[in-house]
Order: sequence, then C-alpha cells, then structure tokens
Amino acid sequence: MPNSKESIKRQNYFDLKRDEFMAMDEYLLSPISEMDLRRMNEGGIANIENMIAPIGMAGGGDPNKAELEGLLKSLRISLMIAEGTATPSFLGGGSSQQIRDLEKQIRQIELMLGE
Repeated sequence: MPNSKESIKRQNYFDLKRDEFMAMDEYLLSPISEMDLRRMNEGGIANIENMIAPIGMAGGGDPNKAELEGLLKSLRISLMIAEGTATPSFLGGGSSQQIRDLEKQIRQIELMLGE
C-alpha cells in the first residue's frame, strides 16, 4: 500500500493534469512531483485577480516559474556533464540511458514552461 506522500503525489498527478504529458511512474520519480508536493503544502488564499489574470501578465502567472527555470538550468548542466563524460558503449560506457532520461525531463519542464 502506498504511503501518504505517494498517495498525495498520485492525486496531484491527475489534479494538476500531469497525465496529459507524462506517465504516472515517470511523474512519481521526477523532480516535478516533489515541486508539486511542496507547492500543494504551501497553500494560500486565492483572489479573483489571480484566478483570471493572463499567464504572461507581469507580476502574475505561475509563481513557481523561477523554480522551474532553475530546475531546467540544473538539468541542462547535468546533461552537458553527462554528454561530456559519455563513453561509447563498445568501450564499456553506458550513460546513454542517463542522457535520454535527462533529455526527457528537460522536455517535460520545457512543455510546462511553454517553450
């Protein structure tokens, strides 16, 4: 039986419509699920101005955009490092899966940011 943290992540997966662009198991293992969990714990009171403001409006939009952009930068740096240290498979390397995983996570965050 999943623990309560995993149950909340599973609920967030559907509530935040992450099912539109990634599989559940990907989401549960991704840093996006941790960010969503933290965001849901912050809570707060919504007002009508925040609810109807256009996404691109100055001072409005996603308050965690900076956090997503920071995560995107970190993943891009990790990808550059992985690509720089990747060795051909015939030499015993094997980081191609790590590179594919990083590229997939980068693309998911880019989609969330609308890039």
